[in-house]
Amino acid sequence: MAKSLWFRDTDEDILMVDENVIRARAGFFLFVPIFMAFTIFDFSSMFTSQWIVDNLTASSDFMDADDEGRQVYMVEAVKRTYVYTLQTIVLSIALIEMFLGTNKHTCKFSPTINLATYIMRRKRPTYVAYAPKKFAWGVGVFLMSLCILFFNPTMIPFVDPIILPLEFGLTLLSICSLFIWLEVSFGYCMGCKMHYLLDKAGILKEECYHCNDITKR
Repeated sequence: MAKSLWFRDTDEDILMVDENVIRARAGFFLFVPIFMAFTIFDFSSMFTSQWIVDNLTASSDFMDADDEGRQVYMVEAVKRTYVYTLQTIVLSIALIEMFLGTNKHTCKFSPTINLATYIMRRKRPTYVAYAPKKFAWGVGVFLMSLCILFFNPTMIPFVDPIILPLEFGLTLLSICSLFIWLEVSFGYCMGCKMHYLLDKAGILKEECYHCNDITKR
């Protein structure tokens, strides 16, 4: 039987993929949320114009207050604008990489799959069902798409960018980091667990061979 990358045999009716390669590949993706963490925590406010006040120019107050009782001052300030081009590029590359793993015909075009396969070439393969893994990467595609929208809220029609608070990005970052860390550290796939539960509920029609094999439980 012909072996192609991380697959045991691409001609099998039930595709099996090497879990060692999957975990090695997940390690590459772990750098993405780490990079995003430094990006997010570097700013105290996202998507809202930050005015930087020059304290030396602050004059005496006007002895006046606004409608909310706040004291009014006259100052010189500059408007700071954030650009998220680098973050968008990194997330877009990761999104494409994640998407390439969701189809057996596109896997060969993924640099991370090829590199992970090469790194783990001397390790004895441990094969698991491909279907739940494919579903898990589909979840990854969805989460990364949300991350791209977080840094580019103007892509969402009829949505004011200010409604995407910092907590939204932190929640996405936490979920992605947790999912990848569990896969890399313990080989526990949250996406596979979701696939099993949805299949058990009858929502998904593509069963997991590995889950149904009682010898593997």
